[in-house]
Amino acid sequence: MTHPFHPLFGRELEIFAPKEYVGERRLCYLDERQRVHEIPLDWTDLAPADPVLAIAAGKTLFRVADLLELAKLIELLKR
Repeated sequence: MTHPFHPLFGRELEIFAPKEYVGERRLCYLDERQRVHEIPLDWTDLAPADPVLAIAAGKTLFRVADLLELAKLIELLKR
C-alpha cells in the first residue's frame, strides 16, 4: 500500500483479483480475518507511473487536471 494516508500504508497485501468499475481499476485483497476489501490500483505500487509526475521528478505535488477538479469542487461547495 503506497497511499500515504491509508492505515495500511507500507504494508504488503496479497492481491487476488483485479476489477474495473467505470474506468477505475481496483484490486481485491483479504484482510487478516479473510474478509474481502478493494482498493484503487493507484494506491499501490502496481499502478503505472503517472507520466506528468514522473517528468516533474518530485518538483510538483499536483497535476494540473487535479487542481482544476479541486477548483470546481470548491466552487460547488461555495454555492
